[in-house]
Amino acid sequence: MLLTRNMETLLGVLLGLILAAASSAQNNCTCASNKWTVCAQNGPENCACTLVGSSHKVDCSMLTP
Repeated sequence: MLLTRNMETLLGVLLGLILAAASSAQNNCTCASNKWTVCAQNGPENCACTLVGSSHKVDCSMLTP
């Protein structure tokens, strides 16, 4: 009985860690070419970035002069 509880606890902790890692990976939306941006996920694999303090959209696939 004690072994079963320990296994259930271990599996619960492992599942929680997997879910936490997956959710943080999904929310990782940054602009490597411009640090003055605010980015947000606007689709499963789509990240939209704007300049800080404005609504000007930034193309993060290119370096910003």
